[in-house]
Amino acid sequence: MNTRTLVTTLAIAIVAIPAAEAQETLVADRIAAAVREAARATAATGTHVERAIALMHGAREQPAQEWEAQAQAREQSAQEREAQAHAREQAAKEREAEAKAREQAARARDLYNAGKSALDRSQWDRAREYFVRVLAEKGDRADAAQYWIAYAQYKLGQAAAALDSLRALEGSYPESRWLKEAKALELQLRGASPSTVEATSDDELKLLALNSLIATDTEKVLPILEKLLTGPQSPQVKKRALFILSQSRSPKAREILVATARGSANPDLQLEALQYLGIFGGDDNFRLLEEIYAASSDRTIKRRILEAYMVSGRKQALLNAAKNEADADLRKRAVNMLGAGHATAELWELYQREKDADIRRATLEGLFVAGDVDRLIQVAKTEKDPALRKKAIQLMGMRRDARASALLVEIYWQPGQTPDVKKSVIDGLFIQNNATALIDIAKRETDASMKREAVSRLSVMKSKEATEFLLELINK
Repeated sequence: MNTRTLVTTLAIAIVAIPAAEAQETLVADRIAAAVREAARATAATGTHVERAIALMHGAREQPAQEWEAQAQAREQSAQEREAQAHAREQAAKEREAEAKAREQAARARDLYNAGKSALDRSQWDRAREYFVRVLAEKGDRADAAQYWIAYAQYKLGQAAAALDSLRALEGSYPESRWLKEAKALELQLRGASPSTVEATSDDELKLLALNSLIATDTEKVLPILEKLLTGPQSPQVKKRALFILSQSRSPKAREILVATARGSANPDLQLEALQYLGIFGGDDNFRLLEEIYAASSDRTIKRRILEAYMVSGRKQALLNAAKNEADADLRKRAVNMLGAGHATAELWELYQREKDADIRRATLEGLFVAGDVDRLIQVAKTEKDPALRKKAIQLMGMRRDARASALLVEIYWQPGQTPDVKKSVIDGLFIQNNATALIDIAKRETDASMKREAVSRLSVMKSKEATEFLLELINK
């Protein structure tokens, strides 16, 4: 049988496959006979036989359900594409809404800031106009705007309008954080006096009102504040009462503040009072702080006074503590605060006269914090104590500038330099991420241990230059 006849026979067999299940055995027998005959006829037609068999099996095994499933899949795919298109459209609308919301919020924020600036300049009517516009935006600052409208009206002498605005705040924003401020303003609008304020049961509201009255009815307000300081109120209420009291220049107010700073109230309030004395400054306050410092053995109190010295720039007082304090921790704290206060002259004076190694190290750290590179260079070059030289070199390594790098390289190659100093320089260059200098050391150094130190630092550096050098070493 030739190839053409074989193909024809197979085609007939394919077409003849019946759909009915009863004839499946007969069809299978015919196909098998046709294949055996074709195989015997010629081996050259093997490829055609395989293709024909594959075609026959495909035609026979393709169930109707599969075609239906494919149709359903195509329909589902179309629905998915439609859903995706809808989702993209919805996302675009949401982005547009978000952009509008951001624009509205930015506009409300700008108007609000403009209104606050107008308040600072006592431009009450202009401020009210800005806050009315903020209110119209209906953003998250609307309740604040409503309060400031009332405040501006109060300043303009429009008491009735201000009360209406406060009622609108309470009605429209019952959960607003501005309601306390509103109640305090309402007390003022209704002619509040220290006696009516004292009768108020709400401590928060009472403090808001007292803060407003301290400048006009000082002598009547002070006893109320003093009672709050010594009463059963919460720590937060007492702290705020002390702050209000500290704002007054009244001799009686200062008397209460000084007594609190000396410890007449609880220890927490004493610390607050010491802080206020430092913030407000003045020779009288600092003489008092020095007196309390000298008389106290409480480390917490002394720390707070040192902080007050730093905030107010009292460098000499910090230097005295660094020189004379018996407590080593407090001495170090004073040194650190000298550094934070950029008191480089005082630090250098202390370094030169100090014998304690820990304090001298702390002084070097202070010089580093203060940015005194020249003094660190001097110590790194001339200090006879190896540990202090090493400390200065380490601190120089933490400064990422060309001058510090050049100094480190110079120190490394000084004739007769010790291994400890060299290792400190390598550490400093590593901290600076100075691959160039470390590669130079790795190439020029004759001491194998120092060479290894340099290469080990290069191996963990994220530097193209370091990587190329390491590959060069490997390929040698």
